[in-house]
Amino acid sequence: MSGRWRGCAARAAVVVAALAGATGCRLLVELVEADGEGDGEGDASVDAIGPDAFAVDPECEAWTFAPAALDACALPAPGGALVLGTGAWELDTNSGALTDPAMDATFPVSALLTPPGGVEVRVLSVERFELEPGAELRVHGARPLLVVAWSDAVVDGVIDATSRPDAPGAGANPAACEATAATRGDNSAEGAGGGGGGGFGGPGAPGGTGDDTRSAAGAAGLAAEPPVGLRGGCRGAGGGNSLHGVGGAGGGAVYLAARDQLVIDGVITAGGAGGGASQGGRSGGGGGGSGGFVGLASAFVVIGADAILAANGGGGGGGSDNNEASPGSDGEASATPASPGGGEGMGAGGGAGGARDDAPDPGLSARRGGGGGGGGVGWIEVVGAETDVAATAILSPAARAP
Repeated sequence: MSGRWRGCAARAAVVVAALAGATGCRLLVELVEADGEGDGEGDASVDAIGPDAFAVDPECEAWTFAPAALDACALPAPGGALVLGTGAWELDTNSGALTDPAMDATFPVSALLTPPGGVEVRVLSVERFELEPGAELRVHGARPLLVVAWSDAVVDGVIDATSRPDAPGAGANPAACEATAATRGDNSAEGAGGGGGGGFGGPGAPGGTGDDTRSAAGAAGLAAEPPVGLRGGCRGAGGGNSLHGVGGAGGGAVYLAARDQLVIDGVITAGGAGGGASQGGRSGGGGGGSGGFVGLASAFVVIGADAILAANGGGGGGGSDNNEASPGSDGEASATPASPGGGEGMGAGGGAGGARDDAPDPGLSARRGGGGGGGGVGWIEVVGAETDVAATAILSPAARAP
């Protein structure tokens, strides 16, 4: 049986005949958790959900640190080396499916584990991990991704956990965001307030007022108190009125841990999504989502001259008068703030997203709909007994300890 069908047949056999020709396996592997059968944790042949469900590597005690706060002896023994070549790859943290550029799906060794005090994560366990130049790995699903390499890991391509409209990055918008959530702008027939931007590593920005300051703006999301653990960023809030712009999703979460050495010369990005544009009706724009989480850990971490680690906030969406405004941009894979969306008519523009040392901007205020606030920066964590960071590498925001 080929890799394309391996994850499909076990629990989606009844729909293969009806869907295979029309959809291919990309849809079918996503049905593994969506069919409502079994224990709700996916195909037992794919997901190991506890330490008794998989073999433990006898060399686990050689680790000198705990990957993302997980005991190495609680991790599944690694599969072989995983080398991703040129082209577009996708990893679904719900099912564990890895889809290659030819649209074939395989299931590398992985498990669903929960770090102390954290959220459930997809742990991918490999002997060695390499992302070659020209390779791009898109990571999506409800859970963050932790890649554990039992020797070395090298990233020369792109790992993309940035959230986009209708396509959140892996592990975005966790339940923990409820404690620091941004709020919506007030409703008003004359002009609604804009939504607040999401906060995580740093606070978001408030939305703009509407109706010449008579309609209150949405409040900004707050920064999370450390330690934050491996989790995604937080959503911005929607604007006021029925045709408001929706809040952008927070960025996703990805963590790379290599026992011996970790070398980054490529890009790892977990930006927040831009706030949605008001669709008319004197409604407010949506707040941008906060940046997500990028984590690195190894005995020796090298961040090269061309490396980019980015967890920037999304720009706020524009408020409107009578017609559609413009949405905010998603968090950039750079140190440049995400652009805000423009207002329509007498509606106001949104605020720029947070990036590196730049705090997010508040949404603008207007006679009609106010703009959405920019999303705050996310979290970048680098843990290494030895670290070598090139002067020209971009880390946005700056790295911090766990």
